[in-house]
Amino acid sequence: MIRMRQFALCLFVGLACPSVATNLGDSLRFLLDADASAQERIKAMIHIATRAAGRDPMGALGYATNASRLAVQNGDSVLLREALVASGAIQQRLGLRAEFTQNSMRALRISLNLARPEWIAADLQTVSRARRLNDDPLGAVEEARKAVAVAAPTRDLQLILNAEAYLLETLIDAGLLVEARRCADRALALSADANDPDRSAAVRLLMGKAMLAQGKHLDAQPYLVSAERTLCAGVNPEACAQARLALARMAIQAGRIPAATEHLAAAEAAIRGHSSPAAMRRQVLELYRDLALARNDHRSAYGQLTALKAMDDSLRNADRELILTGMRVMHDVDQMDLDNAELRERNNRNEGRIANQRAHNRILIGSTVALLVFVGALLMFVLRTRRIIRWSRMKSAVIERQKNELHVKSLELEQQNLRLRDTLLSEEQKDLVLREIHHRVKNNLQVIDSLLGLHIGDPADPAASRALREAQGRIRAMAMVHTAIYRRGGEHDLPVGDHLHELARLVLVAHGRHDAISVVVDAPPDRLHAKELMPLSLIVNELLSNSLKYAFANRDQGHVRIALQRVDGSWVMLFSDNGDCPTDERAYVRPGSFGQDLLRALADQLGGQLSIRSVNGTQVRLEFEAVADAFRKAS
Repeated sequence: MIRMRQFALCLFVGLACPSVATNLGDSLRFLLDADASAQERIKAMIHIATRAAGRDPMGALGYATNASRLAVQNGDSVLLREALVASGAIQQRLGLRAEFTQNSMRALRISLNLARPEWIAADLQTVSRARRLNDDPLGAVEEARKAVAVAAPTRDLQLILNAEAYLLETLIDAGLLVEARRCADRALALSADANDPDRSAAVRLLMGKAMLAQGKHLDAQPYLVSAERTLCAGVNPEACAQARLALARMAIQAGRIPAATEHLAAAEAAIRGHSSPAAMRRQVLELYRDLALARNDHRSAYGQLTALKAMDDSLRNADRELILTGMRVMHDVDQMDLDNAELRERNNRNEGRIANQRAHNRILIGSTVALLVFVGALLMFVLRTRRIIRWSRMKSAVIERQKNELHVKSLELEQQNLRLRDTLLSEEQKDLVLREIHHRVKNNLQVIDSLLGLHIGDPADPAASRALREAQGRIRAMAMVHTAIYRRGGEHDLPVGDHLHELARLVLVAHGRHDAISVVVDAPPDRLHAKELMPLSLIVNELLSNSLKYAFANRDQGHVRIALQRVDGSWVMLFSDNGDCPTDERAYVRPGSFGQDLLRALADQLGGQLSIRSVNGTQVRLEFEAVADAFRKAS
């Protein structure tokens, strides 16, 4: 649809403006190329509009307008701004003031969104020109000041110089001559820094004109002479003519008639053979009128005034004709857009009908293919069914024979299940009996513990009370193991860490030292068999009781550490305290005492080795191989 719209617009421009179509045939062929992208077509149309603006502004406006609309459709802000700048320049040439103002403001908004300072400054100057065209010189000056403010932070010397030069021109046009002289001083300094003699000469020319407007022809003379010397040495005849016209005006103000005549003749010679602007031609007529008045030649002055009036009338008629032509172009473009919209709607309806027909055709083809697939599948199903029936008959006899064999085997399995059920029932009964035995043993031990507790308080024999308390501790250690077996439901997998924690707490409470002595148990989360845990518990009970009796007998505070760990497949228990250090092993466990015999017997029961050292307290090391591990190795 976009290519159709481009083709219609280009066809319209080609028919309305044959010269543009003839001169720009290559660009039109590129624009209508089906392989060109939208960005390439937009750039081509902007190029065409810029190149044709001087020869055929109406045709160029059509290209620029179409480029703007295509850029909007593609969402390309950069190309949209370029198209708006091109169309704005053409609208300014055609005198379409409202459209030029609207375009310049739109381009400025895009530059602000893109945050490009050089574009913002240029667009502010364009808005200023639009305000000058709409007879708003003060508004134009304000926009030019904004352009200078935007250019200053960029530190781009050329950009700042352009903004200052344009502000100077706008100030002179608005009659703000004092500020114009200050602006000229800044521009001269910038042009000197930029090493730009042509721009410096243009600034001097503007400064001289500002002084002439103030009637200071003597002050203006050095600026105008310097500007004329530089500009006329260049290749720009229009700038040279402007300098000589300014010198002629200065000579008229000073009353130097021959010099004014010479400068006017030189200005006409500079622009002769070139397409000079109408404003310059009008300025020449004004100066000839002023020169005639200075000579008191009223007849010649009247003739020049008549020529000026005729030129003004001709320019106004040409401007009106350009404005009307531009309005006709805009109207034709809008009408073409309406026609293209109607054409797009009609094409969309046709495409909808074609799409519906294609959908119906696809449905019909799909239905036919599905029917053929279904017939083929049905045929394959019939053939497969016949083979399955034949195979089923062959397998039925095998299945029947296997069924009889399975029946016999199922009877045998039922008999085995009955025997297993009886075995399991007997095992469960054994577990229940064992649990009950351990529970009763635990209860009996608690009864013995209570009976011993009744005799401990007899003060007549302290040694007997101490012996009873030691026996009571050993009985409680054995009772704890039976309690763990009863709770776990078996002798396997008894948690060693929790058990030692609880055992240490009971020993401390039994001796009344739970608030004074701290016990730390460091044991892995492993589990032991009851055959391991029972002697280990009695050893820990005996060692902790001895520490409380001997190591901490004369101390209010103390620390005991019990560590259990695996080392190279064996268990190692380390018992240590920080109590009073005995002089030798006999001071801790007396030879021939019941405690020593009990420790050695328990270590032998575990199949381990027991060693006692007295260095900074008492340290006991017990290394043994787990009974359960020995059973597993044997099995």
